[in-house]
Amino acid sequence: MKKEKEQLPVTDLLRKKAEEKLNRMDSGNRQILSEIDSIKLLHELEVHQIELEMQLEELKVARNKAEFANERFTNLYDFAPAGYFTIDRDSRISELNLSGAHMLGMERSFLINKKFSQFITRDSLPVFNDFLFKVFEPNPKATCYIVLNIPGNPTTYLHLEGMIFDDENKCQITAIDISENKRSENLVRFSEMRY
Repeated sequence: MKKEKEQLPVTDLLRKKAEEKLNRMDSGNRQILSEIDSIKLLHELEVHQIELEMQLEELKVARNKAEFANERFTNLYDFAPAGYFTIDRDSRISELNLSGAHMLGMERSFLINKKFSQFITRDSLPVFNDFLFKVFEPNPKATCYIVLNIPGNPTTYLHLEGMIFDDENKCQITAIDISENKRSENLVRFSEMRY
């Protein structure tokens, strides 16, 4: 019996359930319809069926549009040049995009539930902690500059911007790699010191 139900299309299952419900109803309460009433009822049912079919088509179109939009925004999020992180008050990462994973030098799946702070240099840690404190205060947004400490990778300088959106226990952080700018600044400073 269960296998038979599983193999039936959804419309057939709904029809079967409707017929079972109708059979359970007290037949004494049902009136015998005249032929004209039967024709009117049939017409109403046919119109209702067409309306339902039209609604189903509209729902399919809406679902396809929603899936397309979801895919589009997922691609925008994942392949953005900036790193995007969702972290809690303890700096635990709950979400991040591919650029963010690349910045931290690991695959995204290994970074979920890791603390963002563990990737920051000791010198930058107080700056980051102050930034995180400000983000979770009733400030519209906070920014800071930090240095990452990723073994095997060159020093990475980041500009962070964070703010709270819907969940007051999590914040969204945008991380922009400014390492090239910092290296250029250091070269200019070094050149100025030499001359």
